[in-house]
Amino acid sequence: MILRRLSQSLKEQNWTAILIEFVLLVVGVFLGIQASNWNEARIGQARTKQALDAFRVDMRDQMRVAGKFGDMAAKCLAAFYDERGELKPEYRQNMQRLREWVEDNDVLAVSAECLLKRFDAPKAPGQSCRPDYGHLDGKAATP
Repeated sequence: MILRRLSQSLKEQNWTAILIEFVLLVVGVFLGIQASNWNEARIGQARTKQALDAFRVDMRDQMRVAGKFGDMAAKCLAAFYDERGELKPEYRQNMQRLREWVEDNDVLAVSAECLLKRFDAPKAPGQSCRPDYGHLDGKAATP
């Protein structure tokens, strides 16, 4: 119908009618595109709100778990210290031995290197990153 009116206006050279129909067509297309953009923005905002709400719930849960873990760790560590906050004598010698062993065997560097390799290729065959504590004779622990 619009095409027939447009062709009739062209034959009669009614430029005013042609201009009005062209403007109406452009405005209609613009409004359609704008409505689509508004709808996409509304959907994007809803998704963002949903993701933020889920993140808030996850963070609350994480903080709750971390708090419980911190309380348990504090209770466990309290057994190693006396009322002055110093390491109890029966653990002091063992702690010193452990520090010496870790420093001598470069345990942290070896373990960290192994873990990085395992994270890069978790399914790749290879040794475990657990150190072999079966021997404590001063040799480097093998990951």
